[in-house]
Amino acid sequence: MPVKKLKEIASFGYSLSKSELNDSKLAKLLGIANCFCPDNYGPNNGEPPYYGCFRAFHMPTAWNRAVKACARRHNGILVKVEDYNKADHIMDLGVGDPQSLWIGLKRQGDKFVWLDNSTVGEKDFNLWPKNVNPINGNQCVAMYRDMDKQK
Repeated sequence: MPVKKLKEIASFGYSLSKSELNDSKLAKLLGIANCFCPDNYGPNNGEPPYYGCFRAFHMPTAWNRAVKACARRHNGILVKVEDYNKADHIMDLGVGDPQSLWIGLKRQGDKFVWLDNSTVGEKDFNLWPKNVNPINGNQCVAMYRDMDKQK
């Protein structure tokens, strides 16, 4: 079908010209349109760098079991939180009581490591409350709606 015809039948803002057709623009439009997420999963507005489908599960379980449960469902992983907008989106997916979700971050020695093996540096985005040493305490990391309870 000629590109001109596609523009005529496309929803407003969803047409692409040949010069605009690139992986990032197409991925963003598909993400916004939610054309590839399984039922009950939602995109994060197709915004880079984290295209994909997200879902909050409300099953009280250990972190390791949560990792395995995500892998069994659509080959998923616990979320990596790169910025406040993504954190807010994840929490808006429907956090129940106690308003917390496991994320794909775990302490290994004196470092925090994401499931993709990248580490959290001092200048990287994090949600640690002020005056809290995140190295003390548990090895697994959960994200809480109430910022005073971040662990």
